[in-house]
Amino acid sequence: MDSVLGQKLTGFRQFSGRWQFWLGMILGAVFLAISELEFAWFTVLFLGLLIGFISLAFHDKKQFSLIILVISLPIIIDINLYYQPSAVSHSTYGFQVILFTIPLCVLYLIWIMRAIEGRESPDIASPGLLALAFLWCSCAVSVWFSSNRLYGVFDLWALFSSVLLYIYVANQVRKRQELVLVAVVTVINVAVQGILALLQYLTDSNLGLDFFGATKALRDYTSLAALSRAGGTLGHPNSLALFFDLTLPLTFSLLFHPMKFGRKFLLLLAFTAGLAGLTATLSRGGILAVGLASITLLLIHFFRRFGLAQAVVYVVLVLVVASGLILGTSNPIERRLFQHDYGTAYGRIPHLLVAINVIRANPLFGVGLNNYCEAAPEFDNTPQQIMAYWQAPAHNLYLFIASEIGLVGLIWVVVFTFAVVKALWPSLRSPDSFVRCLSLGVLLGLIAFFIHGQFDYANWTHFSTLWFMFGVAAALGRFGARDEVIESV
Repeated sequence: MDSVLGQKLTGFRQFSGRWQFWLGMILGAVFLAISELEFAWFTVLFLGLLIGFISLAFHDKKQFSLIILVISLPIIIDINLYYQPSAVSHSTYGFQVILFTIPLCVLYLIWIMRAIEGRESPDIASPGLLALAFLWCSCAVSVWFSSNRLYGVFDLWALFSSVLLYIYVANQVRKRQELVLVAVVTVINVAVQGILALLQYLTDSNLGLDFFGATKALRDYTSLAALSRAGGTLGHPNSLALFFDLTLPLTFSLLFHPMKFGRKFLLLLAFTAGLAGLTATLSRGGILAVGLASITLLLIHFFRRFGLAQAVVYVVLVLVVASGLILGTSNPIERRLFQHDYGTAYGRIPHLLVAINVIRANPLFGVGLNNYCEAAPEFDNTPQQIMAYWQAPAHNLYLFIASEIGLVGLIWVVVFTFAVVKALWPSLRSPDSFVRCLSLGVLLGLIAFFIHGQFDYANWTHFSTLWFMFGVAAALGRFGARDEVIESV
């Protein structure tokens, strides 16, 4: 019997050795093949192989892939299939494949395999799906009537990828452990982006992160004055500020969840780093939006703990101290908010007028998705002829959306957003402190994002952190609804 067992073990070792040998040969051949590709292709494919190889060491492939997905959200590495360069500014120039697509595809594959095995439900139950379908159709109609359909199709693809991200997170973040995982990695992202942005601002450099989406600390000459700003790995200061809009309120709200002192201290450090990073972007809209969200969070959490009267007193005291620190000292926030406009009004106000002209001429379906800068010069009757030297959409998210896909598309964006918020609402009353604090942070993050949208625009079709947070909100809503059912029994 021992000899038979020994023979089996020897055979297994030989098979294992041959398997490792041939796997190494195949991976080596693949590596040599992709090394001949362009740098962007090489990097994306190499990272995909590396992530897949590392995942073999993890028992729970879903959790590992979910970690990689969240980490990849603020890292703008992408490749563009059928890339079409243009002298006119567009949000996408090809069929964009962003880094987060790799773990997202793996997660969908895991979902499909588990559904086939009967371990998970294949049903898709995400709030706002009907609104998303109508939104996509209205975008498609706008593209059909646009002057350049090809670039519109590129952005339709980007929107489709974002919807897939939303659907997965909304349906497959099912366990509390997965919620905790998402929250922890998001907080780590906040800390990392905050530290990078602060270092970029202090050193007046990009820290060598060009390929990871980081442009140089932006010297904004478009507004007629030089201004050094940091963009982290998202490529633009305003994009980084929008990222912080969505994630800093979440981080701040979790500080009110009971936890060990060491963990709370680390959470406070991450929030402080994120605040420093937000300051380094010098985004007035971002600073104001996060400030309002933080004040609201303080008021709500203090109200729950001390009652309304004491909560108001404490918040007023915090505001007095914060105002004294900001206004009483010379600092970037004080200079940016109250001293220097850097000539931005000279450019932004004409842009708003151009966008209004576009909407008046094309109220239903706009000038077409991803076609604004190409069509806007026709409607530029401003004295500055602003589109001739500053090709950019209006710095207002709602005017930007309405000018590209019309008021019909904007309405469906609003309907979808309200559907997600409505689904999230029950979790704000969850008996689970973690779910309650996380839900409040996600809600205030979305509100901060859309407040900031009054003063800036985003490439909303593929701003991955926004769609991810929509998905987290929908997932949290399911937890809240589950808690309501348990309480009613």
